[in-house]
Amino acid sequence: MIDSSRSTLWSQLVQWGSALALLAIMGGCGSSGSSTSPSWKTNTGYVLQPRFEEGSSYAVETTMDQTMNMVVMGRSLEVDQRQSMVHRYDVRDRAADGTITLDYTTTRVRGETSMPAMGRSMSYDSEDTTASGQAGRMSRRMRSMTGHTISARLSPQGSVRAVTGVEALLDSLAAVEQDSTQAQVLRRMMGPDAVRQQLNLSFGVYPDRPVSVGDTWTDESAVRLGVPMQIKATYTLDSIRSTQAVIDARMDLSPVEGDSTIQMGGMSMKMNLTGDMEGKILLDVPSGLPSESTLRMEMSGTGTVERGPATQGSSMEMELKSEGTIERKIRAREKER
Repeated sequence: MIDSSRSTLWSQLVQWGSALALLAIMGGCGSSGSSTSPSWKTNTGYVLQPRFEEGSSYAVETTMDQTMNMVVMGRSLEVDQRQSMVHRYDVRDRAADGTITLDYTTTRVRGETSMPAMGRSMSYDSEDTTASGQAGRMSRRMRSMTGHTISARLSPQGSVRAVTGVEALLDSLAAVEQDSTQAQVLRRMMGPDAVRQQLNLSFGVYPDRPVSVGDTWTDESAVRLGVPMQIKATYTLDSIRSTQAVIDARMDLSPVEGDSTIQMGGMSMKMNLTGDMEGKILLDVPSGLPSESTLRMEMSGTGTVERGPATQGSSMEMELKSEGTIERKIRAREKER
């Protein structure tokens, strides 16, 4: 019974871990180069805000390394995962009032997952059309995400007001899912609100006032990382290097009251998680785009796994700990002639 549960949890952790990784890295963006935007240095400090140039395009690669360790019935299950996403930001419009419309397109997703104690491993790649089994299913799922454009409308201060195009992406994901229940899970975890929240988390770096070196500002938001989480972010302007701002970032994660259950196949997991992320963000001040960031992430907590009718609805108590790093690097793309 324990080995059967471990095998099932392996499958569910792979799917949940991949979804978490995708959500965590979907908000990455960056820029380099100069801008003819209004002055960003005033007598009262540096004005950090998005001033993206209409027609600009940026390539972003975000990599997440994480290790999840789950203790169930006294047995430890460890999953190591590395996932990389390549995507593109196109600045489609910049209105007179400063409102910006960005198009976000995923071009490639690849990763590796292993469970050393069970001797299991898997590699997947959205460009791999030959893989079979679970690797083939994951590759098809990731491939279904590529080529779809999501548009986001940002306020002059960087708040994401709306996103469009998510439903087409979700329909594409659902089309490759053999399990309709799993398709519903992905729709809940990666719906329009989840995507908007993730983008808001990324663009929440901007202060609401001019800041000087040593100044601190905060931002609070909610995001769904499998289960709803409240995030309180604290940013400090560490230094200014020429036209680059070095920002120290810390994000405290805590549970949101309400639905804390993850449905996975024939099981449901009720989670109570806390955690934090911290690191540095390099911001290109003239354009206002984060050019590079490295964040360390830790989450831990407890939960209950409820199994389906086939096992008479039995339950298992569990402990979960996840830690890893998220790195984002960008490069400016040449404009098409």
